[in-house]
Amino acid sequence: MPRRVSVHGLKTAERWFALQAAGVKRFEIRRNDRGFWPGDLILLEEIDEAGKFTGRHLLRRVTFMLDAADVEGLAVGFVILGTESAEDEIPF
Repeated sequence: MPRRVSVHGLKTAERWFALQAAGVKRFEIRRNDRGFWPGDLILLEEIDEAGKFTGRHLLRRVTFMLDAADVEGLAVGFVILGTESAEDEIPF
């Protein structure tokens, strides 16, 4: 049976959000406490310096994933997620 795609809401600082929005930053480095998988969707929710939501968000699809077994120097429990825009998809 195929795995069901998950949607993960992630708080994202303004500076990193802006780079994702501009298409310059196409990856996320995150603690893998959510069980990310390629194909999952991540909803990046911008937060300001005070940690409050700005109301802006981006929808991204995870295209690939690397963990500590793949990347020397990456802490165990963290992953690098390759991302692409999924703004044209409505998961809910």
